[in-house]
Amino acid sequence: MRNKGFEDMPIWQNAMNIAISVHMVSEGFQKKEDYAVK
Repeated sequence: MRNKGFEDMPIWQNAMNIAISVHMVSEGFQKKEDYAVK
């Protein structure tokens, strides 16, 4: 039985999916709205 890494945890996978989604959405922001997001 091997130890699973944190990348195998569903909560970590969900967090990464959320982070990627937020990044993709923020790419479309105008520069004046960008200051607090990135």
